[in-house]
Amino acid sequence: MREELKRLVSLRAPHLMRVRGWYERRVLLDPSANPWGWAAAHEVAVSADLLLGGDLLQRATEQVYCEAHVRTLALTLVRAVETLREAGVLRVDLAPWTLLYPSSTSWQVERGGMHRGLTLTNACLGCHHRAPTAHHERHRRAPSRAAFDAPEVRHGQQPRSATSAMYTLGCLLHLLFVGEMPDEVDDAAEAHPLWAHISADARALVAGLLRRDPASRLRPAELLEFGWLTS
Repeated sequence: MREELKRLVSLRAPHLMRVRGWYERRVLLDPSANPWGWAAAHEVAVSADLLLGGDLLQRATEQVYCEAHVRTLALTLVRAVETLREAGVLRVDLAPWTLLYPSSTSWQVERGGMHRGLTLTNACLGCHHRAPTAHHERHRRAPSRAAFDAPEVRHGQQPRSATSAMYTLGCLLHLLFVGEMPDEVDDAAEAHPLWAHISADARALVAGLLRRDPASRLRPAELLEFGWLTS
């Protein structure tokens, strides 16, 4: 993690959270008071920009958007993930509550789309599902942390990576397009009746992202040449 944090501090790129520095400390624990029985833990605190504009799904429930807006959002996220990969930051997460806006006025569909001001905040860092807020209590079907994880991450076979982030992106696009999370099958992008209103190219892209086998899943470099994204 320390090497990846060094790269993040020196990295300046659109739609990536600016990491200004980090602090480490060793914390002594009471072994009887924690479930793992650890005597000490290593804590890392990161200094970064403050983003108070809410997350992507919060904004999506408040606005009207179309397929073109989702396409621009997807291209923005794929470019951000590819930038991180090229910089040597291997652990990437695209869970929607890690995709934040700097202010409550930074996103207006009629002025440019869902990508305006969107910031990927969870490169390199561990992510846990946050405690439910009043907003999420109003949406009881809000998906859990594990619902966005690729199968290899969910089952503990591999850590989060650019490849697993593409599966998360597929879940996110599926949710934005039809309002529901995909089933755990490779043809998930064909199963919902609302897909009839989405273009064939968009359906093909989501299906390629949701492949359970990481080796056959679409990768960021391949997506940047995918016709639907670049049209």
